[in-house]
Amino acid sequence: MTRSEEDSIAERIFHFIRENHLSAGDKLPTEKELAAMFNTSRVVIREGLQGLKFLGILESSTRGGTVIREVNFPLLSRSIQFQIAINRVDWNQLTDARLAIELGVLDSICGKLSEEQLNALRKTADCTRTGNTPEELQHAIQQDKHFHHLLFEYSGNPILLAYSQLLECFFDGKRLPGKVDESAAVTGDHLQILSALETGNLELARGTMRRHLNKYKLNS
Repeated sequence: MTRSEEDSIAERIFHFIRENHLSAGDKLPTEKELAAMFNTSRVVIREGLQGLKFLGILESSTRGGTVIREVNFPLLSRSIQFQIAINRVDWNQLTDARLAIELGVLDSICGKLSEEQLNALRKTADCTRTGNTPEELQHAIQQDKHFHHLLFEYSGNPILLAYSQLLECFFDGKRLPGKVDESAAVTGDHLQILSALETGNLELARGTMRRHLNKYKLNS
């Protein structure tokens, strides 16, 4: 069976699930029944089912057969991260996508953070370095990463949190502002975003985030 044939039958099974309004926990027809329904062989059906299982859409039930799986957000996150890591994605387009998602996160948390959450963000906001030792650079990277991940986490939205894996490729130490004084500017942006979120100033939070992330664009 070719890859296109496998993708085609997986797509047809997926449309069957949607058209019949099946949801998590519902059982699919047997391979034999699906083969008759789609006028193909059980081998083709089995490969299509395996593809959907790989994507985390289906799983084999303990009682036999195949059922719709609950959304596995960690699996979705890893899939996004892997696809970005191994494919040639335009850096500026990736930055634009990150910006769009993070602006959405700000919309959901502005003025709604608890004091405990604000304190956690304050602890991770400082990415300032006084030198360029590997230890200082790694600490700054981890601080920056943690600050942005917390924004996603505090949205309380598991779908947004899944997309937070988009951040991982930004923290490899290669695309970050490299100069010591630039690290202080990153810290300043973090603190301004945090202050705007605390006071409910969404316009300021969004404007600062836009300026903050656009610094990572190439030839900007």
